[in-house]
Amino acid sequence: MILTAIFSLAVLAQVLAVRPLMAMDSEFSGFLETRHNAQVKSPNDILASETLARLELTACQGNFTGFGAVNLSANHLLEDESGVSLHEGYLDYVLDNVTIRAGRQIIIWGQADGIRIVDNVSPLDYAETITRDFDEMRMAVDALNFKYASGWGDLQLLWIPVYKSGEQPSEDSPWYLGGYGDNTVLPDNEPDDPFKDSELALRYALYLSGMDLAFSYFYTWNDFPCYQRSGTALEPVFDRVHILGAEFSKPLGEFVYRAEAAWFSGSLIQGYDSDYFTAQKDRIKWLTGLDWYPGNDWTLSWQYAQDHILNSGSGLAESGCAKTVTFSVSKDLFREKLTLSALGYMDIDVKDRLVRLTAEYQFIDDLEVFLGTDIFAGDRKGSYGRYKDNTQVWTKITYHF
Repeated sequence: MILTAIFSLAVLAQVLAVRPLMAMDSEFSGFLETRHNAQVKSPNDILASETLARLELTACQGNFTGFGAVNLSANHLLEDESGVSLHEGYLDYVLDNVTIRAGRQIIIWGQADGIRIVDNVSPLDYAETITRDFDEMRMAVDALNFKYASGWGDLQLLWIPVYKSGEQPSEDSPWYLGGYGDNTVLPDNEPDDPFKDSELALRYALYLSGMDLAFSYFYTWNDFPCYQRSGTALEPVFDRVHILGAEFSKPLGEFVYRAEAAWFSGSLIQGYDSDYFTAQKDRIKWLTGLDWYPGNDWTLSWQYAQDHILNSGSGLAESGCAKTVTFSVSKDLFREKLTLSALGYMDIDVKDRLVRLTAEYQFIDDLEVFLGTDIFAGDRKGSYGRYKDNTQVWTKITYHF
């Protein structure tokens, strides 16, 4: 049995033994959302169509707080994606400066916006590439999360006994770019031993006068397998990665300066020359960013990031040094009822890009309507240009309760 589940059930049993569930302080909330995306270019296919209900329940008893969030999804394009799933479900125990959280949870690290540098604990769902916000793409992990808060900062320890991989577009998805030709691919052999294959993490966040610092270590696995030739088939390979991270942010008047960096030791990278192979390479990722709040409900942000593979060599599927620039700008209008925003990514070397334009209008306090477009352009060899045929317009309606 998964040890985090056992721990959660044991603590919950103690809570229920003290007082019936109906006597707990509880709160029910959630949202109902429908979204639909259409391809701009002929044949104007529907690229996404989903209705989602998220039901959330919070119950408190003494030092214990339980939280559960369940997704009820109807995917009108990919019926296999429809169903009921546990989005998050955990139990908190709080005593003085100590918080222990056990169960399925989303964990966010880092200062970057829309780029992963230090934020590697919760894997991402790339089923629709990066056309959704990171808050919607993050996937929960089953973990035991220990936090200790002091006057100087917070210490966080994580034990993740159950490996969770990221998600790629399925073969029937309009975002699927092809597989491995006529090669037979062996079934994934994901890490599954809750002791030997556990992931461990440590983070210490310092809150100093006028600045925030954080340092972290994550002992993990690669989110997606790489493939190497095994006889006449391709074998998926998972391997351990050590990640050392550092974060920094400092407000300066109307500005906030942000930076973070991570060193990946033994990162597994896909290679292909005359055949498939895997390579273990150290890599360094870093980012610097600047947020500007000039007033009158304007917000502007800029980021520059590099992903550098050390001693990259030849035949790798990734560039030896990828350089990315992002920008975002937003403006609130009509007493913050309407928000207009633009978000852009550009690969400096390949010269491909993604621009997302969004209009959000709040009709009433609990009802929001979104209209937007995702524009892919540039070289098809790039991460964004490869999707230029999938430039889309989209709409989303969200009702909170």
